[in-house]
Amino acid sequence: MAKATSMDTHLTTPEALPLEEHAFGLRWWLAVIISAALVIALFAALFYTALTGIGVWGNNIPFVWGFDLANYGWWIGMANGSALFVCLLILWRAPMRLAISRWAEALALAAAICAALFPVFHLGKAWLSYWMVPYPAHTGLWPQPMSPLTWDFWSIFAYLLTIASLWYIGLIPDLAMLRDRAGARVKQRIYGLFALGWTGSSRQWALQQHCHRLLALSVIPFLIVMQSIVALELAVTLVPDWHDTGLPVRFVVSGFASGLALVYFFAGLMQSILPEMIDVDDDLLDQIGVFTLGAVYLSMFVVGLTALLEWLAPLDSSNSLTEWTSGSGAVLTWSSLFLSKVVPQLLWFRKIRRNRYAAIGISAAIASGIWLDHLSTIILGLAHGHMETAGNLYAPSIIELIILIGTLALCLLIMLIFARLLPLIVIYAANEKQIYNQGERLP
Repeated sequence: MAKATSMDTHLTTPEALPLEEHAFGLRWWLAVIISAALVIALFAALFYTALTGIGVWGNNIPFVWGFDLANYGWWIGMANGSALFVCLLILWRAPMRLAISRWAEALALAAAICAALFPVFHLGKAWLSYWMVPYPAHTGLWPQPMSPLTWDFWSIFAYLLTIASLWYIGLIPDLAMLRDRAGARVKQRIYGLFALGWTGSSRQWALQQHCHRLLALSVIPFLIVMQSIVALELAVTLVPDWHDTGLPVRFVVSGFASGLALVYFFAGLMQSILPEMIDVDDDLLDQIGVFTLGAVYLSMFVVGLTALLEWLAPLDSSNSLTEWTSGSGAVLTWSSLFLSKVVPQLLWFRKIRRNRYAAIGISAAIASGIWLDHLSTIILGLAHGHMETAGNLYAPSIIELIILIGTLALCLLIMLIFARLLPLIVIYAANEKQIYNQGERLP
């Protein structure tokens, strides 16, 4: 097979310039400084939690879970939703994937990293989290396979591995381009190491594209299982309100909606901070907004069906609908419905969908509403009077609020650093189109 001379087909485009030639202005530096300061506060709160114990959180009897599990399920949902969206675009070979897939995969990876923090620190002794790994030991200590903590470890580990592989396989041609364009010798060697000897031959292109689509196909069922594990962890407890067969479906569809909201939010945010580094225009914002609205309606259908089945349940059964809609936790339920179901109706208007500031606000409302849904599921499930409990609902501590805000800053900081070191868009798009137009296939 003839080798491609280089990536000359797109070296003249602005996106192909070395990253150091781009001007990262004041807005980027301000975003980095603010997010880095909040990340420092996050690690300080986590260190204080590890040093003192999880008693510094608002957890108490019967509320043994609070922000920790709600945040974990929320971040997993956003990671799964954004990754699922990317996988579908790759399999459909939709043109918009060339502008979205790179940074949406990185978003999924960053969200999964944020989610991985919570099971580790909820152990109380985070430095002993390696006990969940089945390593050979003379003590005979092995992980308990019946423990949901072990499920968390392996699901997070497998998730990070698959998403990182999907992201890295798509990045290899661009790493080769950065290798060829890097001025410093050290950068050439670093980019060349991760480029795996990419030369741009037709065979390499065909193998890379087949591998990328195969990974996308294999990730989809895994994402659904991953999101269902959170609901399964609730189902294995003794709390009757969590023994709901519709809970896994609800978590999957709400995670898809929150993941699309995360993609929509980041598209609007980066269009405001680094418009020259991301290939997002008003038309693409419009398309993402339409997909987000569709995901919201899918979530509305599942939530409405769950409420209908709960309402039709026999009177002598465990009926928590009244507690959720008019009890002590009704404010959580109605706030969640308003933010995640009512506010997104603004996306019916094309002018609003194409506005970057509206995209940021609406997507933030959707994500906040779904977070409140996760919190209400945890809190109200424990508050429903199956046992004699304290009269007050769970109240988070300042440490939990810092951890929640800090994980948001950590996700943003990861993406800002990613934008500085690696391209946020698929630079090899021109090469890919040329190969498919010529009908190249594996020999």
